[in-house]
Parts: sequence; structure tokens; C-alpha cells
Amino acid sequence: MDDHQKKTFAWSQMNSLQEHPPSRLDQEAVKHYHEILNLFVEVYGENADRFRITDDEMKPLATSFQRGAASGRVPPRTQFHPTIRVCSEQLFKQRLQSAYNFFAALEPPANPPNKTYGY
Repeated sequence: MDDHQKKTFAWSQMNSLQEHPPSRLDQEAVKHYHEILNLFVEVYGENADRFRITDDEMKPLATSFQRGAASGRVPPRTQFHPTIRVCSEQLFKQRLQSAYNFFAALEPPANPPNKTYGY
């Protein structure tokens, strides 16, 4: 693929992810997002680390909740999946939009303004 095709492919992937985000933001969704960032790094040569989602930002998936007793003697409990980790929707959207805005700013304007001289 030439540079124009790579750039077009990267933008189509980014737009698709932005318009149709995954229903669960698990490791696979984050991995796919990072692959898209890698396309932009390859095309633009810019560092995209600030837009990545780190392992520290991934939390275990809560699978069940148990209410505590009304008396307060039994505390509420939450059980987590042992292997599936997810990131918050807000964090994912914020990083995705930040990356989109950053790389869009690197693009030249689509139609440069016409310079008129005289009257």
C-alpha cells in the first residue's frame, strides 16, 4: 500500500470505531484501538503513546452484585471475572476523540481558501 492508501485505511478504521464503538470495552477492543493507533503512527510518524490505554487503566469485569442486608450486618459484595478486564466507556471515548483530533489537525485543509487580490 502506498501512503495515501494507508492514510485512507487508517482514517476509515478510526471513523468506523468512533461511529460504532464496541459494546464491551475489553482487552480485544482496546487491542483493536491500539492497532488503529499503530496505523496512524506508521503514516504520520508521530508518537501516539499519550492516546493509548494502559494496563493500569483496565479494571476487572464485575460479573455479579449482592445487596447487603438491611440491618447492615452483611455488607454488599461484588464478584469479578478472573481474566476479563475492561476500561471505562468515558476513558475510551476521551482517548479516541483525542487521537482523532490530534491526527486530524495534522491533515492539510481539504480546500485551501482562495486568495483574491484587488477589488
